[in-house]
Amino acid sequence: MPRRANEALDCLVYSYAALCGLFYLGMKLNKLAENISANPERLIPVPQQPEEKPNLRLPGVITSLLAGAMTPEKLQSALAKAQQAYIDLAAEARGV
Repeated sequence: MPRRANEALDCLVYSYAALCGLFYLGMKLNKLAENISANPERLIPVPQQPEEKPNLRLPGVITSLLAGAMTPEKLQSALAKAQQAYIDLAAEARGV
């Protein structure tokens, strides 16, 4: 039907566009898959207990999460890990 929202199609189009962008930047999925299968210990293991996640629909949840849930040290550590993961992924995607 025209003029009807189709979120599934939107998600498909956005993910395809992101994939095309990664290919354009030099990402090689086959090489990345080979690296992952050769070094499975680099993957983060699945947690035994599911992580409890806050209900973000409750008022004030975001404020309370930002106000005291993460200490500056934890935030710095999380940012450093994310940056290193991005650097590793980019290097593997380029075949370096």
